[in-house]
Amino acid sequence: MRGIYQLIFARKRSVLFGVLLSALLLPAQLLATNATPLSYFFAFYDRNLMEFSTAATMTINGLVHGNTNIYVGTDAHLTFNYPVSTAGTVSAPANNGLSWGNPTNYSSSWNTSFSGNPGVVNNASIIQTSLGVYDPRALLESPTNGEDPNSFLGAVRLYNQAQVILTVTNAGINGTNVGVTVTVQRSLGDGQVPGADPSPVVVTYTNFTGAFITTNLPFLRVTNRFYDRREGTTNLTTQIDIGLYKTWLTNASGPVYQKYFNTFGDTNFPTILYVADNRVVGSRQLAVVRLTNGISLPSNGGRGFSVVTPNPLYVWGNYNCTNATHLSTTNVSSSAFSALFSDALTILSPHWSDSNSLQSTFSTGSASWDANNTTVNAVILTGIVPSTGTDSAHFSGGVHNFPRLLEDWSGATLTMNTAFINLYNSTHATNVFRNPGTYYSPPTRKFSHDPRYNNPTIAPPGMPMAQVGAPLIYTRSQSVLEPYGSNDLVLTVTAAGYGPLAYQWAVDGTNIDDATNSSLSLSNLRASESNADYTVAVTDGIATNTTTMLHLVVMDVPPWIPQQPADQSVLVGSNAAFSVNAFGQLPMTWQWQFNQTNIDDATNSTLLLTNVTPDQAGTYSVLVTNAYGSTASSNATLYVYLSPMPALASPVLSVDNQMQFTITGVPGLNYAVQVSTDMMNWDFVATNAAPFDFTDTNTANFPARYYRVVYLP
Repeated sequence: MRGIYQLIFARKRSVLFGVLLSALLLPAQLLATNATPLSYFFAFYDRNLMEFSTAATMTINGLVHGNTNIYVGTDAHLTFNYPVSTAGTVSAPANNGLSWGNPTNYSSSWNTSFSGNPGVVNNASIIQTSLGVYDPRALLESPTNGEDPNSFLGAVRLYNQAQVILTVTNAGINGTNVGVTVTVQRSLGDGQVPGADPSPVVVTYTNFTGAFITTNLPFLRVTNRFYDRREGTTNLTTQIDIGLYKTWLTNASGPVYQKYFNTFGDTNFPTILYVADNRVVGSRQLAVVRLTNGISLPSNGGRGFSVVTPNPLYVWGNYNCTNATHLSTTNVSSSAFSALFSDALTILSPHWSDSNSLQSTFSTGSASWDANNTTVNAVILTGIVPSTGTDSAHFSGGVHNFPRLLEDWSGATLTMNTAFINLYNSTHATNVFRNPGTYYSPPTRKFSHDPRYNNPTIAPPGMPMAQVGAPLIYTRSQSVLEPYGSNDLVLTVTAAGYGPLAYQWAVDGTNIDDATNSSLSLSNLRASESNADYTVAVTDGIATNTTTMLHLVVMDVPPWIPQQPADQSVLVGSNAAFSVNAFGQLPMTWQWQFNQTNIDDATNSTLLLTNVTPDQAGTYSVLVTNAYGSTASSNATLYVYLSPMPALASPVLSVDNQMQFTITGVPGLNYAVQVSTDMMNWDFVATNAAPFDFTDTNTANFPARYYRVVYLP
């Protein structure tokens, strides 16, 4: 029951009407403040061994990271111009049936140069991705029935991030015909994936004729067949003409126009196309997706365009390079931000022929297999068939064969401005890599990291994140016990980025003057520095990453008390508690005192007083002791009040006709101001802890206004 200790007064005078402003709590923004798109790396392998073994001459201009080991070693020469990091080690063991000599001599035996700064970082931390504990193939797979699209797993799926979903299935009574379903979905709010759209546009075509599809889905072909000599399969193909798809997006009678332009007036095209060929196939067949005429992608207002499929994906011809003079170069100024997500990725040159692929033998030097120069500008996130042994029959093909090939590329150049990302194994295109001459011969490879992705704020649509900031900081945080007055503690950070690095060290959030090098020396440590956190901010001119490098505990000194006990005010019969935080070398003991006299059995870091009486009012302190001495806290005063009776200062009418007065009582206890016009019905207008000031701005329409203050237990 509320205690009605109250003071009442009235003011019979009209005052100006006031406006009460209330603070608004903004919704939290779920931003990964320490995350970087995986496209920031030239090569990122999550679970598989990363292999550059047997690579032809290659110069790699981009960061490389593996969450397991990295193998190098080649008969040609391999140059890494940016740091190479691994949670395991970089080595050159026997691989693909070859041996690279002394595993400690990079240059002379391995023909490998590490020119980055740093060159190699072994035993670096594992870099987690934004998929968390889920199977990374969840990126590609369709959701299960009943899965919430806005759940963590649902939001991860590119199926739900896509705005256009195209699925191909068997149809008809015997399943021999083809069915096509197009789903157009749209995000209806911030933080909601398009897959949560409650009313997507769904159009299903079954038992259609070729002419019907040409009219309604002019970019789609489902009758093409070709032979993949590596897989030994005839591929049933869902073929997407990207140029025609780009036009179809704005077709006024099409489902995209209906969903986006008619309804919402959007000016940007959808950014992600999800394609799944779910046809049931024979034992020597694969259902695959192929992209053609992809030299010019949907522009999307600069947001980019990505294609996703759980099937093996084939890219036929030049991709994402609208300026012909930029073909076979590192110039990406005419290219959109783009990514290709798939089970496996194979590049077919413009000279590829489906009919030639059906020939019984593959022959290098044969005009029917000759490849042309080809340029593909897209980040590649796909699966591999990992190495299971050291001989040539159990080799993945290495990073240089990350994009698969099927032609005689002798004399031709394959140019890729890209990033190679491997998070999972291929589950459909699973035949092992075989050395050149069996089903392909290698091109001259011009593989470069797309320089636009050196900026960690830029990424293709749908790109998952690495749970590490940019620049990369390789040095792990540590906790250190240091003796008092020591002068030999040096902190050093190892970091890498895409520009000259600058450093700023801080302690407990405050920058340290002139601490702007990669190393920080600490000396003459004091007890007050115990439990300090030392951080370093590293910037490469594009982005800044801040990490804690050291948690410091100073030894051989008496305890340090950074948080002193605080004064308290309580009512008779209630409880009071005093506590302190103390840091120093363990073990530590506590002894609480009342008016400078030890309290029996009060030997914890917190002192609890129950059912307080008036004679317990006074000063309380604590003595904290370890092997190196004792430290006394400051005094805290306990005030004990017999009742919570409020006190109200004489009211004042301000110059702008607002009623003002001060409420006092027991400090820290809650009191409420109530108003009435008839002394019978009371309304709450303010609640706060004493003491506090009150101003009434709302009496303009009342001939009489009464006030009282009540205690709120």
